[in-house]
Amino acid sequence: MLWQLPALLAEAQPTFKSTSGLHATALFDEQGTLLVAREDVGRHNAMDKVLGHAMRTGWLPLERHVLLVSGRVSFEIMQKALAARVSVVAGIS
Repeated sequence: MLWQLPALLAEAQPTFKSTSGLHATALFDEQGTLLVAREDVGRHNAMDKVLGHAMRTGWLPLERHVLLVSGRVSFEIMQKALAARVSVVAGIS
């Protein structure tokens, strides 16, 4: 299932398609269904948008979810994922 997620994220990135200059983060359920994706110039900002959406919709904790980031998985990305109790974090780069 993890191998299919980058293609799903790419489909949910309209601005990246036209600019090739944005990061993105996506949240998937345990079946690999895309729940929310957000783009931003900063990969941390894209992640904040996804986690903020999850908090506002009452999805936290995210123990049965997969978080995919378009860039590298840094220490700060992992800190945020841990705070939201995300089970699986993956990065494309």
